[in-house]
Amino acid sequence: MDAVTQARLLLQLPLDFDEAQLKRHYRQRAKALHPDHNDSPEAQTQFQELTLAYQCLQQSLRDRSAAAAADPAAAPENSGGPKVTVVRRQASAQAASSPPPPPLTPEQMLLRRNAEVQLEDLRRQGKLVQALLVVDALLQQLPTDARAQQLKGWVYYDYAQQLIGQNKVDRARQYLKGALKWAKGDAELWRRIEATYTRLERRGRS
Repeated sequence: MDAVTQARLLLQLPLDFDEAQLKRHYRQRAKALHPDHNDSPEAQTQFQELTLAYQCLQQSLRDRSAAAAADPAAAPENSGGPKVTVVRRQASAQAASSPPPPPLTPEQMLLRRNAEVQLEDLRRQGKLVQALLVVDALLQQLPTDARAQQLKGWVYYDYAQQLIGQNKVDRARQYLKGALKWAKGDAELWRRIEATYTRLERRGRS
């Protein structure tokens, strides 16, 4: 399950949601979860997750608008939403024939290095919601960079571990799936994800 799908489900939005629906659903959920109105110990974390999901879906809407402007023929003709299956198949075919990404510029390398340092600090402090925001912003700037993708896999894995510690196993499984998506070529991360799945299965049987 990708980040956009997770965010959409968290905000209880339909597949073909628009900006008005996004804002309305966010306001409704945010009012209920805001720490000023909710004294639950988990309210702050849930509110941060909700805000992260809202920002992710805002970016998704911007990407959708940009794609429609660049190729009007690809825009949906009715309110039924984009034809996700067709778009994904076309994207896969294009990816198979596309050349490897160009090397990073010095500015991009500096951007990535600064993000790595920031992520290292956030992960060490256990501030993983903030780490998710940083790594998502990095991938928006460097969408084809293998190291940026690897960093996202590790942040997802760390956040899954944090959720397990909070006994939020179902949400942890979602982030483990996300980590698998970004674990390309990282044998150590793959091994840790597999070990965590095994531990969760044993825990479920006990």
